[in-house]
Amino acid sequence: MKILSKSGVIEIEVYIDPAYKDKKFYEIVAYNANKKEIGNLNFSIHKNGAWLYIIETNKEYQHRGIGQSLLNVMEYMLVKSSCYHIEGKYYPKNRFAKPFYLKNNFKIENDDYEQFVSKFLLTKDRVLALKRMEGILLSPFEVKDISNKNAFLPIEQTY
Repeated sequence: MKILSKSGVIEIEVYIDPAYKDKKFYEIVAYNANKKEIGNLNFSIHKNGAWLYIIETNKEYQHRGIGQSLLNVMEYMLVKSSCYHIEGKYYPKNRFAKPFYLKNNFKIENDDYEQFVSKFLLTKDRVLALKRMEGILLSPFEVKDISNKNAFLPIEQTY
């Protein structure tokens, strides 16, 4: 699917991994115009809500709306699945994570080693998630089997 982000039009692919039996595990991947992977978000949906494993963006694409676009797609998928609670964690070493989660209305709980984040998508958040995607979705939304994804190329990390 194509969506509009701060850095222009980007291609987003959504994959599901059928190997997980007790939950749905998804990978959302952003590509630039040259089909290079520039960011990804991994999450799962289970009976109590969703677990956000990671959001990462290629160093040269950070602070250009890619992570926000990935989060928007995830929240859209959650609302469409009637899933309204998100949990996850990040490491304090990542100096960009805390401002990102706070900007997106996540609650942060401290731990010595990692930070836990959570968000409940209230009715107004659900409506906003749908409207955001309606405003930026430029092509049809589709979920693909992860076995159809090209080989994983690691994203360069910057903290």
